[in-house]
Amino acid sequence: MDSLHVMSNSTFVSTKNLRLNWLGSSIEVRTSSRFGERVVKILSVELEHFTKRCEILPSATITIVDPGRVLASQFSSGRLRFKFRGIKVKILKQGRAIFYPDGCEALLTNQLANQLTNQSPLDVKISAPSIEVAARRIYLLALSLLGEDLERKGFMRIHAASFAHDLGATAVLAPSGTGKSTLAAQILRGSSLNLYSDEITLLKNGTLYPFPCRMALKPPQEERISIPQNRIAVPTVLHKIYLATRVSEKCFTIQTLTTRRAASLIAQLTIGWHLPQLLEVALRRDSFFFLCQMLVRRLATALKLVILRKTGVLQLATNPPGEARERDFQELLRALSQTKTALNSESLTVRQV
Repeated sequence: MDSLHVMSNSTFVSTKNLRLNWLGSSIEVRTSSRFGERVVKILSVELEHFTKRCEILPSATITIVDPGRVLASQFSSGRLRFKFRGIKVKILKQGRAIFYPDGCEALLTNQLANQLTNQSPLDVKISAPSIEVAARRIYLLALSLLGEDLERKGFMRIHAASFAHDLGATAVLAPSGTGKSTLAAQILRGSSLNLYSDEITLLKNGTLYPFPCRMALKPPQEERISIPQNRIAVPTVLHKIYLATRVSEKCFTIQTLTTRRAASLIAQLTIGWHLPQLLEVALRRDSFFFLCQMLVRRLATALKLVILRKTGVLQLATNPPGEARERDFQELLRALSQTKTALNSESLTVRQV
């Protein structure tokens, strides 16, 4: 990051821009105020693994606008395209406008007039009522823009916690609240296995790649954990991907994939199921052809994983007792890292004692 400058006439001018890079994709966060500089300071900690210097030109630029400045609201007459959980997206002649329920607003436009190439850089201006709100929204938007650019380069994002072991890489695909972050935290604290991510993992040509976001644990732990640099897993061939579900029984169960579960896994790998991906579809600047091309590629990858029997079902017990949970997590990790012969059995159950 660049240095800060204070003008002699007390007018503050900041050049503390933040460049985020990962696997050949890059975006830049820009600011020219004290408010923005404080936001950037938070983001540099939250996104520490993405801040290595490189010479790649950014595919998008996010400019932080001070609170109080009218931004997207001046385009309130645009046509509504998307509305979900209080978030609204409107189509404008200049691009897209996002209205968040916490008062944050964003305006997305292409820097180049010709949008037919699908390669024109994206210019994002974002305004928020507070530093915390700005940091939270830019954090999610930045990771979304990075991920979308990586998809253009042939990577496929999956909503999964994943780790590496002797046989390769294992991913646990699940919606929010199922226990991905809890499992990832247990891996960090109670084993020597390395992590790809607790939330978003990258898949390309049968190999898993890391996307090390900061882990956010839900209550009662409610903390944010950064994956240590030496615990980030290196790209490894995918060994197995599991569709995780919650069950009331006090046991962890690994089962083969049924037809119904296979359809669910294929759908989630192809379309995804959480808000950032829905927002990306609403904001997408690509042609309809490119969108279809991406979906076909994701569907083909999902079908290939099922055909090659690299899939399974992982049933996680709901709220087991603390001590039993610790023992069972260790058993679960050993089971997920077993030999191919053991994992291809009809089912494996780890029961509490």
